[in-house]
Amino acid sequence: LFGLSVTTWTVAAHQARRGSVDAVSGTLQQLINVWVLAQDMAVGLGRAFWLLSIEPDVKDPDQPVPFSTPAVSVSFNDVHFAYGKTEVLKGVNLSAHPGTITAIVGPSGAGKSTLVSLLLRVFDPDRGSVRFDETNLRDFKVASLRAGVAIALQENVSFPVSVRENLLYAASPVTTEEDILRACEMACANFIDSLPQGLDTELGVAGARLSTGQKQRLSIARAILRDASVLILDEPTAS
Repeated sequence: LFGLSVTTWTVAAHQARRGSVDAVSGTLQQLINVWVLAQDMAVGLGRAFWLLSIEPDVKDPDQPVPFSTPAVSVSFNDVHFAYGKTEVLKGVNLSAHPGTITAIVGPSGAGKSTLVSLLLRVFDPDRGSVRFDETNLRDFKVASLRAGVAIALQENVSFPVSVRENLLYAASPVTTEEDILRACEMACANFIDSLPQGLDTELGVAGARLSTGQKQRLSIARAILRDASVLILDEPTAS
């Protein structure tokens, strides 16, 4: 009886100690997981707050000039621009006027998209000036300047909503159904008629229901629908 009692007590004590060790081990593992998660969050938040604290190089002037609509001309005057030490644009001069199409042709890396970025004031030229109606872009408020320019990007962006919502998200609130159909016709987006619900067809994630060429046509129609003074097509025939 004495031996049985000692054995029972020893086994019970061992199981109790083992349960305590397992509990401590589990708690320690949870603490480690929380610590790792907290470190990941701290790094991510630190990066986010660092980005939010950066002051933009392109700023509004103290006394901005009203943006004229429609624009009479767009001109680049002896424009120089470099990414770091790599000079991309060297003394560029060109002008565009209403009712005309200005085509910029060149190999990849020649600076075509850089010209577009300068026109939108994503960057400012290192030397020279870009002008609307003889007014330097630096004299406009950035938001008003960009409101007067529509662009179809080389890499089109489609949202997981309907065709109609994809077209209207940047358009004027007073845009009519007739305006939408006219923009689609100009962009040769006649494939919309064959979609199950037409303009109300959901496109899926990243426009999964459309081919690359169809998404490009929607991108062009979206830019046309903005009815801005200047329309920029960044390699619109790539797809």
